[in-house]
Amino acid sequence: MKTPTCKADSIAILGEYKNKLTTEQYRNIERVIGHQAIEEMFLNRSEIDRAVRTETGMITYKEAMAEILSKRAS
Repeated sequence: MKTPTCKADSIAILGEYKNKLTTEQYRNIERVIGHQAIEEMFLNRSEIDRAVRTETGMITYKEAMAEILSKRAS
């Protein structure tokens, strides 16, 4: 899938993870997508993957922030 250009694109990517998330986890990430979309910022696949890993406890918030900062530094 190409870079998301609208909220629906980001939600479609999130939908690929639906079977790995509880309803509450899914809705939490969906809310984040919605809040970002208000600012015309649409989460891409790697950002959604990071959100899923954070929400499911695979990585901590601190580790997620370290990933973001290392991407920005490169």
